[in-house]
Amino acid sequence: MEACEQLAKWQQTINPELTMAINISPHQFQSDSFIRTLQHIVTERLVSPSSVTLEMTENIAILQTQRTVERMHLIKSFGFRLSIDDFGTGYSSLQYLSAFPIDELKIDKVFIDGLAKNDHALLDSIIQLGHNLELNLVAEGVETEHALDYLKTTSCQHMQGFIFSEPLSVQDIEKRFLAP
Repeated sequence: MEACEQLAKWQQTINPELTMAINISPHQFQSDSFIRTLQHIVTERLVSPSSVTLEMTENIAILQTQRTVERMHLIKSFGFRLSIDDFGTGYSSLQYLSAFPIDELKIDKVFIDGLAKNDHALLDSIIQLGHNLELNLVAEGVETEHALDYLKTTSCQHMQGFIFSEPLSVQDIEKRFLAP
């Protein structure tokens, strides 16, 4: 809720097109109060749900699979976007990727780090898999020019990491974007 309130403020003061990704723990995801919070965000129109991506690790697939899929569909019906974070490092089956109503895969940093050893095979396969499933892709942990240059040659749509910016506090973001 706090993150959505902050996003609403930034959409008014910085850019109305801003979006935000929010990490969700398996415990939060399974909580009925979490669903009520999402319903509140929608009914009170704090922000457009389409400007919020809820990120969860692929290990969520281990949790009561049918209930997980149903809950994901409910969240999607509210208009929120869903992302599988740290993809490739968990214990889920690939079959869940097509069952889950997700919008995005965040490729774990471990695969980006492999680029330093010219180990492209797994990263290229994940990118191809994501495109075959018509998902947006985000490469996490982009920290070197080599990784950046390689990813630019692929069809990975988004990247994040220290090469772009260190993590910023709310105050630092506001200083950077609201300073006169």
